[in-house]
Formats: sequence, C-alpha cells, structure tokens
Amino acid sequence: MSNQYEVKSVTKAVTIITALAGNNFKGMTREQLAAKAEITNPAAYRMLKTLERHGWVRFREKTNLWTLDTVWAKFSYAYDRATAQRHNEVDEEYFRMTGEAFNHAKGR
Repeated sequence: MSNQYEVKSVTKAVTIITALAGNNFKGMTREQLAAKAEITNPAAYRMLKTLERHGWVRFREKTNLWTLDTVWAKFSYAYDRATAQRHNEVDEEYFRMTGEAFNHAKGR
C-alpha cells in the first residue's frame, strides 16, 4: 500500500494504540511505546498526552504504565450494536426474499 498520503503522526498514534491493544491490555511504558512507534521518548510522551486528552489512553500512576482508556469500551459497544443491527437487517431481507419462516430453535 502506498504511503503517498500518509500522515506520519497519525500512523505513529495508531501504532501506539495497536501496541497497547496487542499487549493483552496490560499496559506498556512510554519507552516501550516509543520503541514500537520508532519515535523518541519525548515525542512518545507528547503523543500519549494528546491521546490521553482525547480519552483514548490513560496513565496508571500505580504501575507507571499507559493503557487504553474506557472510550474503547464505548467504541466496542457501539460497533457490536451496529453489527447486530446489520445482522438483523440481513436476516430480515433473507427471510423476506426466501419466504422461509424464522425458526428460533435453530437460529433460523
């Protein structure tokens, strides 16, 4: 994929978010995240503070680790609801087109 239109700071932010999610949500140090995003520690700090201000990450003083913040649960919930709605729409269309009756016991 061409990076002709890539915004490097966005790519680095996505790298940080992906690293936090891919670490079983256990959290990571700023230094670890800087290494993952291939940026300096001060740049990682600025990036993390920006993400924190938007509610996307959180610093846990007790452990000195950065973690994803609760906004991701809201995103996940909204995605689940939207996906379930789309699934229902597809089911309705299928049964309307085929004339089949919905069988709750079999899931169709």
